Amino acid sequence: SPTALADYDTSLMCLDKGVPMQLGLDGAVPVGANSEVICTYTNKRKATVEITKALSPAEDEGRFTLTLDGVGKVTGGNGATTGALVIPTGPHTVGETAGNASTNLDDYNSFTSCSTNGGQGVLGGAITAEYGDAIVCTVSNTRKSADLSITKTAVTPWVEPGGVATFSLTVSNAAGAGTARQVQVLDPLPAGTTYLSSQGDICDPVGTTCEIGTLAAGASRTFTITYRVNSPTDALVVHNEATVTSPDDLESPGAEADVPVARIGVVKSAAEGWFNAVGSTINYSYVVTNLGGIDLTGVTVTDNKIPSAAIDCNGATAGNGQPFALAVGASATCSASATVDAGDVSAGRVDNVATADSDQTSPTADTWTVPLAALDLTKTLDSLGPFKLGDTLEYTIVARNTGQIALSGLTIADAAADGFDSATDCNPALPITSLAIGSSVTCSAVHKVTQDDIDEGSFTNAATADTVETPPASDEVTTNFDRTPSLDFVKTVTSAGPYELGDTVTYSLVATNTGNVTLKKVLITESTGATVGTCDPEGGGEAADDTGVTLKPGGKLTCTASYKILQKDVDAGFHKNTATADSEQTEDISDDETVPVAQDPALEITKAVADSPTPPSDGYRLGETVTYLITVNNTGTVTLTGVRVTDAGVGAVLGDCTPTLPATLAPTAKLTCAATHVVTQADVDAGTYTNVATADSDQTTPDTDNETVPMVQDPALNIVKTVTSTGPYALGDAITFSIVAKNTGTTTLTEVTVTEQNADATLEGCSPEPPASLAPGEKITCTATHLVTQADFDAGEYRNVAVADSKETDPTEDDEVVPTPNPAVDLAITKSVVGTLAAGQRGSYQLLVRNNGPATATSIVVTDAVPTALSLVSAAGTDWECTISGNSLRCVATVELAAGAALPPVSVVVDVPSTATGSITNTGFVSGIQPDTDPSNNQDSVTSTLAAVAGIVEFAPVITTVPVVVPVQPEVRGATATRQSLPLTGGDLALGVLGALLLAAGMVTYFAARRRNRVRV
Repeated sequence: SPTALADYDTSLMCLDKGVPMQLGLDGAVPVGANSEVICTYTNKRKATVEITKALSPAEDEGRFTLTLDGVGKVTGGNGATTGALVIPTGPHTVGETAGNASTNLDDYNSFTSCSTNGGQGVLGGAITAEYGDAIVCTVSNTRKSADLSITKTAVTPWVEPGGVATFSLTVSNAAGAGTARQVQVLDPLPAGTTYLSSQGDICDPVGTTCEIGTLAAGASRTFTITYRVNSPTDALVVHNEATVTSPDDLESPGAEADVPVARIGVVKSAAEGWFNAVGSTINYSYVVTNLGGIDLTGVTVTDNKIPSAAIDCNGATAGNGQPFALAVGASATCSASATVDAGDVSAGRVDNVATADSDQTSPTADTWTVPLAALDLTKTLDSLGPFKLGDTLEYTIVARNTGQIALSGLTIADAAADGFDSATDCNPALPITSLAIGSSVTCSAVHKVTQDDIDEGSFTNAATADTVETPPASDEVTTNFDRTPSLDFVKTVTSAGPYELGDTVTYSLVATNTGNVTLKKVLITESTGATVGTCDPEGGGEAADDTGVTLKPGGKLTCTASYKILQKDVDAGFHKNTATADSEQTEDISDDETVPVAQDPALEITKAVADSPTPPSDGYRLGETVTYLITVNNTGTVTLTGVRVTDAGVGAVLGDCTPTLPATLAPTAKLTCAATHVVTQADVDAGTYTNVATADSDQTTPDTDNETVPMVQDPALNIVKTVTSTGPYALGDAITFSIVAKNTGTTTLTEVTVTEQNADATLEGCSPEPPASLAPGEKITCTATHLVTQADFDAGEYRNVAVADSKETDPTEDDEVVPTPNPAVDLAITKSVVGTLAAGQRGSYQLLVRNNGPATATSIVVTDAVPTALSLVSAAGTDWECTISGNSLRCVATVELAAGAALPPVSVVVDVPSTATGSITNTGFVSGIQPDTDPSNNQDSVTSTLAAVAGIVEFAPVITTVPVVVPVQPEVRGATATRQSLPLTGGDLALGVLGALLLAAGMVTYFAARRRNRVRV
């Protein structure tokens, strides 16, 4: 293939008769007459480098970027290559970086080997290329092995059957090792457990494989695994083993941990085989055993029927209610006694529960049952009544074993029966050997009714049974006889109505014995307020007294009674009077009479303002309290109940009332209440406030009264404007203002607006947005901004006016005057010599003043104390007024100097004495009335070495030099100042011509002056 010139560095050299030639930029060779030109091209092959990646193992998924001099050339895995890269001669660096996010160079042992032109490889990535070199570099990476470890600890100190055991596992990769990928923890399920969960849900559903993922060198991962222990279980411990695996670590280290199982057991027994009554004693024995794999502490034994302090544990280190300890496999024996209560007897047995507990276990219990020995006896009357004298009462007696054990030695007796004998009257006949559970013996007995039984009204017969195991049992039957005591009572009104307050109502009261037995202590009474008069027994009754009379069947007791009408009767509209008759043998019996009473209910309310505004004015103001007095009068004849007062005014508060509501008012009585209302903004806005009070009662219709009070209205709007920024201010700086328009009156203002009078100020950020409504005390807050202008600096201050207005008020305004004093400037002076200074010649200086800002400079003064070696001749400049005093110069600028601008220069003319030699230093100064930010450039000095000119007079003609001022752009605040220059637009020839012309003009001037001023020496 054709040779690629790009692979070579090429040079050209031409000789003309052996002399090197100057070639043109485009390689052009000038050939003239008689030239003998020989040109030679020289080509040097450029160096190349090829970089290749080698990975071990070759299938490693790492990806690397091969770099040359820090620049990536190719990214890939094993076998990736850059191909031959052309490089310049000199030193280079071969290297690599990680090619993707999953590749970490720290996971590999890496080295680089480079060989030149097939020579011996050299370790390291530093190479030096020469022309013609072919360099091959191999960057090798061998993945480091991971160094995994695992630790396992029991988080749960112990566990009970059915409880939860948690283990903590920590997998670590040693520092300096390779990254461990696909890390898994293999954790076989502990025997006798069920997997519950793992922290972060990193384990599979059965908890045997847990995915850790990737562990970098020095990293670790801690997680927990939780199991539930099977219940029941005989295990003493939960043993758990785990190993960690990764394809990057072939050792698979393991760890193990144990959680002991805490179990406790209790066995209970009783010495007695039965009980038969409340108060029986039962003696118990308890055996407590540690059945688990951990020593138990805080062991206690409790009994549902026995106080803990009464349980004695002789075999333990403590007892009588005190906790004790049990080593693994150890037992303790305890004893206690229980007393049978009524509940046990009712239940028919004692189910006694003993519970053992410890600090490590849940309570476990054992139950022992002691049966009840019980005998029941029932007696029933088999004959049907009613009974009379001489009738026979026939009974059946049954004795039954109602307990839980067989009974022995049964006996049955019936003392009230006529001739009862258990040997002949019972089936089976007594005595018997045993009465089985649930079995019974049935007996019969009789009794004839006597006169005493009739007199008593009843006959009671009792039977008794007994056994060896039980206390006696008895039952009785009472037979009642037909006795029918009866009392009748009638009350009637004997006076005539209608009735009013104070009238007397009279009554007749009659009680009659309508039964078949004599009634004793028959008595008539009246209800409260009525008076019983005379009483007269009829039909064989005894004389009446305070304890009553005795009435035979058919007898009567007649009494009179009276009652005077009271206010409560008028209130009710009637009077109901009840009288009662009673005796020892009967229930009391009552009768009542009701008479009507005339009524006229009436209610009246008045409401009045109890105070006046403070201070006295034409009305009330916001927040003032209006106080009312409300009076309610009972103007009728009936006592009014449930008297209520309400105040319907918006915001009205009903205060204390006398008497308290709801009240009861007798006729002519009255009720007074205080009420208040705090004047609201709505009241002030309305101009008046009307308040209505209402009185009502259970007996009347509502009555109302109202009061209206005036309000004082005083609309007012205030505006306050304040400066929120701080000076001093530079050109373009923002002056910010806060504007607050506030309702300072008593009424709500509507359509409130805020405006700025200054066109150069920006109003923004008003809250709430105008136009707005403002309640008294509310405000609109706005901000305004003004950017400082040069006019502000020139004026020395900036005045800003804001205006607030509303529909209810006239406009109001406020202003803020912000001082904008002449800010700082940076005056700089440059002094230079025009041409040169020569002895015996007239020379000139130039003073140039510039203002670097930021403000416009005024009253600028330039001074120059010309050295005594010179004579000050004159000074002048456009926009300057200069005065000379001796060798002192003072020039005052007649104009202001804007920031970034310069004044026309001041030209200063001096005479140099012919005797002057050496060098002369002259200094110029500039000043102003404003602060100067950089005093260091307020002066400038120039030092000139005098050039001696022989044979000329001391004074040379004045040559006026017109300075050229090159305008430059004003300095921009914050930008970097740059020196300005005029471009040269001609070629080298133009420069030469210009220099020649200047030189010629200078020589002409010099000789002309010399000719005019020549003198002989």
